[in-house]
Amino acid sequence: MRKERVRLEDGRYLIFYSFADEEEKRGGEEERACQS
Repeated sequence: MRKERVRLEDGRYLIFYSFADEEEKRGGEEERACQS
């Protein structure tokens, strides 16, 4: 899980978390399902 920080126009920062690892795991499961 990565923490992302985005600077907004009014000078505040928006902090959010990206779940790239989770998405990659789901994608791998879908690929295996297609192959079988």
